[in-house]
Amino acid sequence: MAAFLAHPAVQGGLAPFVIGIVVAGLAFGLRLSGIAAAAGFFAAVYLTGGFPVDLRTSMHKIVTLGMAAAAIGAASVMLARVPWFAVAVLGLVPLAVRLPLPERAHPAIQVLIASIYALTIAGASLSLTWVARRA
Repeated sequence: MAAFLAHPAVQGGLAPFVIGIVVAGLAFGLRLSGIAAAAGFFAAVYLTGGFPVDLRTSMHKIVTLGMAAAAIGAASVMLARVPWFAVAVLGLVPLAVRLPLPERAHPAIQVLIASIYALTIAGASLSLTWVARRA
C-alpha cells in the first residue's frame, strides 16, 4: 500500500481526484461542493510532502493561504444563510474571549474558560438563527 501511495500518478492525480469526489458527495447537501477542489489540492500536498510547519518557502505560504481561502469560502457560504442579527451576535465572540480569566490558573484552564465564553456567544447566535427560521 505504501508503494502504491508513493507512486507520482497516485499522489498527483488519482488520490486527489477520489478525495475530491468523496468530499463533493458528502458536502453536496450543505451546498459546499466547491470545497472538494480544496480537499483534492490538500490531499496532493499531503501525499507529496506533508503540510508546512514553518513558512520559510513560498510553497508553504501558498499552501497556508489555500487553507485560509478554503476556510473563508466555506464560512462565507454558511454565513450567507444566517440572518444579519445572528452574524452581529457572532461579531461579539472576540469581545467574549477578552472577558477576565483566572490569572493563577493553568493555561489550559484559561483556554477552556475562554472557549466556553466564545461557545456561549456562538450558541446564542445559533439559537437566534433557529428562532428566525421557525418564524
